[in-house]
Amino acid sequence: MTTPLISADIIIGAARAAIADPTYDQRVWAPPAECATACCVLGRARALAGVEQINGAPQPGEIPGGPDGPLGRLLRCQSPGVARLLGQCDADAMSDGGRIVADGASLRGATLRGAKLDGASLVDASLRRASLVGATLRGALLDFADLDGADLRGADIRGARYPRAYADLLDDAQRAACMLVD
Repeated sequence: MTTPLISADIIIGAARAAIADPTYDQRVWAPPAECATACCVLGRARALAGVEQINGAPQPGEIPGGPDGPLGRLLRCQSPGVARLLGQCDADAMSDGGRIVADGASLRGATLRGAKLDGASLVDASLRRASLVGATLRGALLDFADLDGADLRGADIRGARYPRAYADLLDDAQRAACMLVD
């Protein structure tokens, strides 16, 4: 069985719909529920694209960049903040499986525990009081990001460009692994 490609525009539209109305009828695998996790975003995207509803992660060939690309990694994350992040991404930047681009995004208080954000561009994004516990942000661009009160315990920020103003949020190993920028 060949899975049709669901465009980044449809996925981002589904994320925005999940933010606007978190109730989603998952009748194929569960009763209607109120949530905005990646499974609901992917379910909505499949419905918008006219693809069969299945209870499963992104299938090979289903989304730009495949299951291991930036979108695929986020669509396997069960944190409710993923819909907020996806809803603010640049679809054109992701349409070829490129990196997540959410410059200037407002992700205040978002729960992004364990999110795979390697190489993401979050320049000037508000991550104030966001939970990034255990997230991977290897090589991410966080220049001018507002990280006041963010929880970065266990986050992997190797090679990330990280605002010097928030260096006190990092442990010694994290500080040594990233590039502090003014």
